[in-house]
Amino acid sequence: MTKVAPPFFMEKKMVKKKTEKERVDLGSLAKLDSVPTRQQVLQQYIGQPVAVLCARFAYRGILSLVGDDYLILAQARAVESSGASSAERPNSEDPIGSSVMVSLDALELVYQPNWVFASLDD
Repeated sequence: MTKVAPPFFMEKKMVKKKTEKERVDLGSLAKLDSVPTRQQVLQQYIGQPVAVLCARFAYRGILSLVGDDYLILAQARAVESSGASSAERPNSEDPIGSSVMVSLDALELVYQPNWVFASLDD
């Protein structure tokens, strides 16, 4: 059997490991001459852990790529019940086992609650 290399967005070297909670400061976007696009805002989170809330599902993982109409979350988990934003871990979540692609049209909210910084390795 021939080994096939994983897609570039699934390579672990693309994902920056964070040892401490580093939140993204979107204040620099306020200095732009025009309203920033979704892609410009999301680019600020590349390599960071994020929570992505969609109409029916919530996910958390490391934002590894932003395309014209999608984003890629590495080490993704489906969050069934998040609990309080100040909690150390979500109440209930399941590892997906791979990266996921989420349509930008499906996004309702991308943010960094405290529980998004919980380990994705266990």
